[in-house]
Amino acid sequence: MVENFQARPRNVWLVAGPWQHGLPYGQPADIGFGPYLAWWDRWLGGRRDAPLPAAKVTSYEIPSPGAGTGWKRFSTWPPRGARQERLSLAADGTLSSSPSAATTRGFTVNTETTPASPDEKLTFQTRPRRGDLVLAGEVTAKVRAAFTATDGNIAVIVEDVAPDGTSNRITQGWLKAGHRFGHDRAVPVRPGTVYDLDIRTWPTHYRLSAGHSLRVTISSDDYPEIDSDAPAGQVSLRLGRGGTEIRLTTYEDNR
Repeated sequence: MVENFQARPRNVWLVAGPWQHGLPYGQPADIGFGPYLAWWDRWLGGRRDAPLPAAKVTSYEIPSPGAGTGWKRFSTWPPRGARQERLSLAADGTLSSSPSAATTRGFTVNTETTPASPDEKLTFQTRPRRGDLVLAGEVTAKVRAAFTATDGNIAVIVEDVAPDGTSNRITQGWLKAGHRFGHDRAVPVRPGTVYDLDIRTWPTHYRLSAGHSLRVTISSDDYPEIDSDAPAGQVSLRLGRGGTEIRLTTYEDNR
């Protein structure tokens, strides 16, 4: 959806909301189904007077305190003024903008159709936020990893952790190491070799409130979202300076 907009912004309007697959219910009154019909009328029916939305992007910022209050409008996506932030993963489980000393930590591959156990994942978390942080775009991970098997999966889960310890999933992304150069064909993985794996997550528009923390979990699976089909073995992550990092697209918006 986002790639379509970025590739052809002239004739693509982007409406992104907090729904799953299916009809996009819950849109603001001035969106509804009218713009969808107008889009078809203009680009297929040739009606140049079809009333398309003035804003090219209508996006719902989640979570939101009430119906309709999360809707924002932008001229492009990510919003103008968005910037990139990089967070480094440390051996002590912290996630920060200041890289620590280079080191390695590993986890066991989960081969069962059950959620990963503590020794089958690595978790990293920021300090509580002093102010709000709006994620407006992709969260990507540059993972530096080595595998004991001839292939492997990397799953990256991003969560919002509240002061009371409860968590809410923000987004996720997955990559099979053999597909690190694309999905047209698998490329062999040599056990013990360190690979740079770029993992994209689903685009998001999310406000991490003051006092909350960002948590990133890296493992070999994301049950039940993907199959636990990675070969048995170990995965070693390079951490700290020059190692795995998380890249955020953030937008300053004080409501």
